[in-house]
Amino acid sequence: MTERSSTRLVITGAQGGFPSRLEIYDFVKNEKHFSLYIQALQAMQTKYPPDRAESYFQISGIHGRPYVSWDGAPAPVSETDDRWGGYCTHASVLFPTWHRPYVMLFEQVLQSHAKEIAATYTVDHAHWRQAATELRQPYWDWAMHAIPPPEVISMKQIAIIGTHGKKIIVDNPLYHYKFPQPIEPSFQGAFNVWPTTLRRPTSADADATDNPEELKQILEKDGANVRFATYKMLTQVNTWAAFSNTALQNQATSNSVEAIHNGIHFKIGATSHSANLFGHMGNNGVAAFDPIFYLHHSNVDRMLSLWSALNPGVWVSHGDSGEGTETILPDTEIGTNTPLTPFWNSQNTFWSSAKIEDTTKLGYSYPEFDRLHGRHPQDIKVAIAQKVNLLYGQSVYSMTSPPSPAVPSSQSLPPDGSTPPDQGTWDWTAQIQVKKYELGCSFAVILFLGGVPEDPAQWPLCQEYIGAHFELVNEDRENCANCSRQGDDAVERGFVQLGHAIIQHSQQRSLSPEFVAKYLTDNLHWRVQKMDGSPASLESLEVVIFATPVSYQPGALFPVLGERRQYSSITRGRAGGSREPGGCERNVGNRRGNSGCGTTLC
Repeated sequence: MTERSSTRLVITGAQGGFPSRLEIYDFVKNEKHFSLYIQALQAMQTKYPPDRAESYFQISGIHGRPYVSWDGAPAPVSETDDRWGGYCTHASVLFPTWHRPYVMLFEQVLQSHAKEIAATYTVDHAHWRQAATELRQPYWDWAMHAIPPPEVISMKQIAIIGTHGKKIIVDNPLYHYKFPQPIEPSFQGAFNVWPTTLRRPTSADADATDNPEELKQILEKDGANVRFATYKMLTQVNTWAAFSNTALQNQATSNSVEAIHNGIHFKIGATSHSANLFGHMGNNGVAAFDPIFYLHHSNVDRMLSLWSALNPGVWVSHGDSGEGTETILPDTEIGTNTPLTPFWNSQNTFWSSAKIEDTTKLGYSYPEFDRLHGRHPQDIKVAIAQKVNLLYGQSVYSMTSPPSPAVPSSQSLPPDGSTPPDQGTWDWTAQIQVKKYELGCSFAVILFLGGVPEDPAQWPLCQEYIGAHFELVNEDRENCANCSRQGDDAVERGFVQLGHAIIQHSQQRSLSPEFVAKYLTDNLHWRVQKMDGSPASLESLEVVIFATPVSYQPGALFPVLGERRQYSSITRGRAGGSREPGGCERNVGNRRGNSGCGTTLC
């Protein structure tokens, strides 16, 4: 099946060239690929006992619970206690690269099942076998399609082509994962009661269901924000530290890929029904059991490929391991050669970031790179820049109403991606700074323009909602060395783009500081909401507004940002507002990801 010995499951990735992983909306239209995928995923989830390394349960458990070693990946020899350290690399420079061999492992096992299934087809043998060879894990491009297709989030049963060439109806393994019974005892609370994974669950009872309609509303409401954040991340961040993770960086006003990723987890897992209630995607310890996790992380991996192409030569920078993980020693430097445990690349060694930069050597690619392989890095950069402009480069002035969750307005896009989209002459951003573990649970800082509804359940759906910063907090910190090392005072920053919301709500096309500063002072509000939907207060919260001049230089691939200006007076004096003393505003130096204190503007 997979490359296996009596001791190690060596991760090679899927075999058979490097075909592109497909976006899920395109993938479900490919009958052969989709039919094989559904059957292979069913086999992954049911064929092997939960203690076998290539079982769905064991692979998903790498991300957290049940807190056991995967396939014999050892702990450091200097480990002196029995505490499970886990493999977690969240809020670390290794976040994007650690998840790359993780998805490779999933894809490898999935394809091996697909090949076995393809061999059983009684019609069109060669084409089914070829389809299995080309099969790769699809991705959900949440920056383009805010809502996944019904085949992912609402269809409990699904039609596929069976082994005799006829349409058959089967249970949909993308909708839920059914846990082996009895449920693993390390699962706590509702997770020990629910027989399947759930998204935005309706109760903590065993008969709880998903709430797909609420999920679609939440995702659609935030679609434009995810698209703008993704565009800024890809086009305005050029250091690995600022791109890779949520740990406090002295960076520009753009989110990291991990911050955007956290918001997707939060919105799928959150609920508005009951205290201390949230779905599997909302808890890092059990998130990977939800099949949507792999669609999500395949797109996170795609963002890594796109960003790397736009920043040739920039790869994993060094960081501090803190208390380490189950296999990374504490207080050591981590970087390109740090083993990405527990992902074996031989019987005795693990993959490292230095060995996974080129996905064509790992058995896959992405559609944006079609016909670009082997070309000069600068040519690839220009080609990918044009595609990023076409995909995500929406003009702030197109937002007179919420966009379609599927495709941005064609009027807002350059004809061929060669010209940056019109982002206005000023870029307005809210910087949100918090202590990550202050509430002991995941939470969102929600921004509004206008009044705030009294009912917290309406906050993420109301007309006044303009965006949020999401903190995905591991509530099992005692079982996560990486989480524990961050400490109670760990501070993180996130950003919400404001320009399109200001234009939409004010009905003015001006983004000039003279207009916007007063408008935000009078209309900007914020609230803190836990993942279970309940309101909260956050002593560490600081919301600060920045404005950055934008120019469009001849030959530039993207809008060019100048020196950002901090407008502390907009939020100063309010709970959670700026802590800057009264007086002059400040210029803060900013050139695509680099920042520092500039001159005071009186």
